[in-house]
Amino acid sequence: AAKELFNIKTCTGIDLSEDMLNVAERLEEVTKTETSQPIEFKRYLAYNPAAPKTDLVMSAFTLSDIASEALQKSAVEQLWAQTGDILILMDRGTPTGFSVIAKARQWILEGKEGHVVAPCSHDKPCPMLFSPEAKPNSLWCHYSQRVQRPPFLMKTKHSKMNTEDSKYSYVVLRKGPRPDSKTMETEAYNWARLVQPPLKKNKHVVMDTCSKEGEIQRIVIPKSQ
Repeated sequence: AAKELFNIKTCTGIDLSEDMLNVAERLEEVTKTETSQPIEFKRYLAYNPAAPKTDLVMSAFTLSDIASEALQKSAVEQLWAQTGDILILMDRGTPTGFSVIAKARQWILEGKEGHVVAPCSHDKPCPMLFSPEAKPNSLWCHYSQRVQRPPFLMKTKHSKMNTEDSKYSYVVLRKGPRPDSKTMETEAYNWARLVQPPLKKNKHVVMDTCSKEGEIQRIVIPKSQ
């Protein structure tokens, strides 16, 4: 599906753990088809300024495992340096995972080389992390996706349920300046983003959002609208 949608020509998977790479290679072997794009697996990515940039770079559930903030920042800088167009950073949907993603977002934006595509509608400091009103662990930007558990995972977790809700925090950044206001309006760049599930009341709906001004705003929509 990714190949058909994005016309992927090369794909590289990187993980420090040799065991995880072995699992990834086995998964590729059992799922590949005649049209599948081969994946190159590596334990390290040595940044080479002369090497071609990568259109799409993704780091999933990795940054919070790095021991120190200095090493986290170094990893983010290397990922951004390798990025030719879009960088996706994802981590666990916990206060710690969110904090790592929010700081990585700020590190990149301080360099003035890119802008946020999602989930934020602005490039200002994250109001859930940097505002004076923000309280630790009280509100953090995260989402939930229901996924299907394979049989081996059901056995590992001693559960009869074949689904689970996976929580995550993420940010998508793109090289270059933020599009102008007309382009943003057309592409809905400046719409407020929901940060909590809507609260359905008797005669109205309450929505907590992150606005394009970089503030948490509550929107109340009455039933009459």
